[in-house]
Amino acid sequence: MAQPLPEPRTDRELAWDILRDAGLLAQLAPSEARRGAQAKATLDEVSAALDAASGPELGELIIEMRGPKA
Repeated sequence: MAQPLPEPRTDRELAWDILRDAGLLAQLAPSEARRGAQAKATLDEVSAALDAASGPELGELIIEMRGPKA
């Protein structure tokens, strides 16, 4: 009997593998992992809060902080 095909990998899983193989992923420190485990906000809640925030966008702030190109 033939073995079933493995589940296709998601783009996210492939990206994680590429970053890990390139040495660009680091393990969280235990304190960081605990802090992440305590987080209660959902992605939708964080996105809504950022959308509701007033002021310039992050990209605009970065460009302003860099100053004029010489």
